[in-house]
This record gives sequence, C-alpha cells and structure tokens, in this order.
Amino acid sequence: MDKIIYQDSNEEFMNAVAANGEAMVSLIELESGVKSAASQLINKSLLEEYRPTDDSKVLIHLIGMGNSDQYGFNRNGDWFSGDVLEKRAHTFVTHGKMYREHANKDPKKSIGEIKYAAYDPKGMQRVEILVHMDKNKAEEEYEMAKQGSALNFSMSCRVPNDRCSCCGNEAKTIANYCDCLKNHMGQYMEGFNKYAFAYNDEPTFFDISRVKNPADRIARHLEYMFADGGEVEKAASHMCKAASADSDVCVPGAVAAMLEGVNLGNTLALDEHLVLSKLASAEEYIADVKNANNFYTDARANACYGSYPFAMLEKLASDELDLVRSVNPGTLFGEMAKRACVLSFPAFCQYVSGDVNAPESPLCKKAALVLPSIFRDMMSTMMPCHSMMSEFCGSSDRVCCQDPKRADLVQNFMDKAEDKFSIEAEPVKQRVLTIVIKIAIPGAVEDKFQKAAASNVSYNDAAALANAYGQYQVRALCDIRDRKGADFINDNTYDMIAGANSVLVFDRD
Repeated sequence: MDKIIYQDSNEEFMNAVAANGEAMVSLIELESGVKSAASQLINKSLLEEYRPTDDSKVLIHLIGMGNSDQYGFNRNGDWFSGDVLEKRAHTFVTHGKMYREHANKDPKKSIGEIKYAAYDPKGMQRVEILVHMDKNKAEEEYEMAKQGSALNFSMSCRVPNDRCSCCGNEAKTIANYCDCLKNHMGQYMEGFNKYAFAYNDEPTFFDISRVKNPADRIARHLEYMFADGGEVEKAASHMCKAASADSDVCVPGAVAAMLEGVNLGNTLALDEHLVLSKLASAEEYIADVKNANNFYTDARANACYGSYPFAMLEKLASDELDLVRSVNPGTLFGEMAKRACVLSFPAFCQYVSGDVNAPESPLCKKAALVLPSIFRDMMSTMMPCHSMMSEFCGSSDRVCCQDPKRADLVQNFMDKAEDKFSIEAEPVKQRVLTIVIKIAIPGAVEDKFQKAAASNVSYNDAAALANAYGQYQVRALCDIRDRKGADFINDNTYDMIAGANSVLVFDRD
C-alpha cells in the first residue's frame, strides 16, 4: 500500500515548527561557507559534509514529518511512531529521490538526490532531510527558493500493511480495511476507548515531491468527487487497483481512501455540527416563508429575500485570484476568519478551479441550483462532510506567519476582502446597497440558470461542488467564531448565509 504524507497534514506539528521559528523548506546558502546550523539535528559540520561539490546542485533542507506519539495522527489518519521513524528514515536515502508531483516511476525524471535523512529523537522528534537539488532540472524550484516563495513538498512511502489502532486488523490494501478504519477513521471508538487510526510499522520512503499550491488539492478532491461514469471514474478505478504494495503508482492517501469508500473523520466535530444545524434551520425558515402570504410583513423573511441574497455575490478579480491561490489554503482561510470574511459562491468557484471565469460555467450555475437546500441535505443524508472539511480549516496565526506569501496577501488583498466578503453588518449593508443599484433581476437571468439545469453537466457534479461550498461555509463560520468569540455569530448571520445561498443571480456585470 502506498501513502502520501503532506508536510501540512498535521496542524500540531506545523505549529511546533512555526513556534521554533523555522521554515518547512530552506535553501542552504553555501557560497561563503556554512554560517549556521539548519536545526538542532542538522549542524554546521553535517552541512559541510553534505555540501554539493557540483556547481549545478544546491543544498535544500526539508522538515519532513513528526513523531505521532508527540503530535498525533495526521489528516488522513496515519500514525508514524518515533521508533519507526528512527529505524526507517534512512530509506529516504536508500530508496528515494526528489520528483515533481510524485511522478516517480522513472528515476531519470528526478530533480534531486536525497543525501541525508534522520530522525531527531531528543529535540523536535521529527525527520529532517538534506537534498542536492539540480538547478537545471529544478530551475523553477530553485528560483522560488531564492526568492523565498512557498515550496510545498510531500513524501511517499510504501507499507506492506498498516494496522488498526483499535481492533489490530492488518490490511495490505485500503479495500481490506476493518470497519474501524473504513467508517470511523479519526473518530473516538467508545468500545475500544481509543481513537481509530492506522499504524504504519514498516514504511519504506521512496519519494519526496514538490507539489503545487495546496489550493490545487481542493480542486483535485473535487475532480474525484465528480466521477460519474466518465473518464475520471475510469482513471479513479485504475488508481484504486494500483494502490497496492507491488505497484509503481503512488496514490494520494485521501484520494485513495475516498475512492475505496473510507470515511476520513466523517463525524462532524461538535462546533461544526452546531453551526450546520443552525444553518439548516435558517435555510428551512427561508424555504417555508418564500411563498407565505405574510412575506412582505415579516421582517425576518423580508430581510432574507430583500437583502441577504445580495450580500454574497462578489467575485475575485484576476490579480486577486492569483494572490489568494499563491498562499496555502490555511493561510487564506485563517486571515479571512480574523476579518470575519466568507468567500461568496462565485469567488469560491474561482478559487477552487483557478479560473476567473468559472462563475459563468454551466457547472457553477447548476451547482447554484443545489445550494438553496445544501445544509438540510448535509444534515439529513450526512453527505460526506469529511471529504474536504479539513482542507478549509484556517491555520493558526503562528503557522500563517510562516507562509512567505502571507505579507503580500495581507498588504494587497485583505482590506479589499473585508469590503467584498465580510459578514459584519456595516460592510454587508454597503454591499447590498451597491449591488441592488447595479443589478436587475429580469427573467433573462433566471433563463440562464434554467439552461444550466438542462445542460449536460451531471447533477452529481453540481451537487459535489455545492456540497464542497457548504462544507467551506460551515468551517469558515467555526473559524470566525473561534477568533471573534461565540457571540459574534448569531441568528442574523445564519440567515444571511442561508439567504445568500438561495439566490441565483451572480452573473451580473
């Protein structure tokens, strides 16, 4: 079984690294000699020992993964104990190279050689790695490292089997998972008095890959959620079959798990469930009063349909889209939560797709038709809230400050974001006034959505996108409440979010 471990898949670990004032990836400057140690484990003498002798190579220091005994299991429910990491860290050197996007079948396509990997048992209890990166093969990565831009890496390992923390079942493939891991990964199991996660006792690490901005992971998850009988589904089926111990194909853990029906933390946390139930209640009220005789005399109903639909229509400009996708999702969502901002559905479609014109697509318009009932659907059917919810979590201030692009985001976007996406009363009023003046709601607009409803876009695809947005909204409100206090989010907030989801007119000039 192959697994991929993202550097940012454990928030506790990321917080510890940030608290130590370190970067997850560092270019070691050697031109004038080694000036300082890279860490407690990687000292000056070790850096001198592994200094590249070829001018075409540069030395990169990576912080890999932490001891789960110290930091807990990661987002995919994988556990790597300290003693295991200490014994197996050397396999990065003996079996691994540096690649892009886990295209690791052909060593000739590697962009770097792993020269050193070790576990630090006395200090930060983590694996650290030294790589000779090829300046020519990894020209983009080298330039980004010199400029201090964010470089995201993840690691691949192969295990003969993993082991359930609760029942002890050993599985060679995800398809062989016990009920604990298949349906309760990451959950507390009352009968066992422990959490369900997967021990990885004998990992062989064979790949470190530079991966694109984590924002693309969200789009990738959506892509697999859109598997409805087309080419994507065929590819997914192939990937599932390939995710075995004797395969050369490396499948992202979350994707492979989802394709095999494994629920990664499918039970909402208490705060998430509370927010979801409030949103579902507001959504139901809006639906009930829509055709009521007292609609225009009911202040709450009138607000829902008179103002709230226009509160969340703003889009991202092209330069704004580039900027928000240049930072880690946790940085964006964390900074937005501090300012009580929630992306509108059009902006969300732009963000996850990377396409500034996404709101005009039949997919987004058809998804908008699903939004008016999305929270009730999530409550009644327990749609897979686990699939993406963790991807929308805002990072702590400490972790956000480690993102090299955070300063650009704060300086060039966040003030505008408050005007466009704040859920506080005054910015909402200003947006509503501005948009109502500009917008008309003729039948032609509704006609566009009716055409979308009749388009070849499948309902499953549209529902998956709408569900992802619903998950994002729930998580965003939880993060805002965590930062602003429990009293900040009130019934008016839930009405506004549900009311905004009930409108179809986001394709204005």
